[in-house]
Amino acid sequence: MNKEAVKDNEDIIKEEFLDKKKYAVQSTNRFEKIFAFIKSYPALLMLVALVIIGNFLSPVFLTQQNLLNIIWIVSVLGIMSLGQTLLLISHNFDMSIAYIVGLSGITTVLAQRAGLGLMPSILLGLASGALVGMVNGLLGGC
Repeated sequence: MNKEAVKDNEDIIKEEFLDKKKYAVQSTNRFEKIFAFIKSYPALLMLVALVIIGNFLSPVFLTQQNLLNIIWIVSVLGIMSLGQTLLLISHNFDMSIAYIVGLSGITTVLAQRAGLGLMPSILLGLASGALVGMVNGLLGGC
């Protein structure tokens, strides 16, 4: 390469850098920053709005016991979502996870109603879910 080509490339790189820097500092207006935040995080803002509305509609919404109940209920969905996420990352698609969880719960309750103790019922429910999941994985080719 000759010196002129190198100089031209350096000038182009400097211009691109200055243009990016100009755009990064461009929005100095407070309303533009707020609008950019709203546009970037709509789910977070919807969650905050729902919490505020829930607090106005029910006096027990933000109590410690209610928040613990919400976390307890959401934890099951979170654990199921972790399994589904692993399937989606590996380019597989399986909608039967919710059905297997339901089957495991029903098996656990039926075992308790049949007179088994708590731990044997839980183990039977887990075993039924693991067995159906394994058969589903083998038949589905996951």
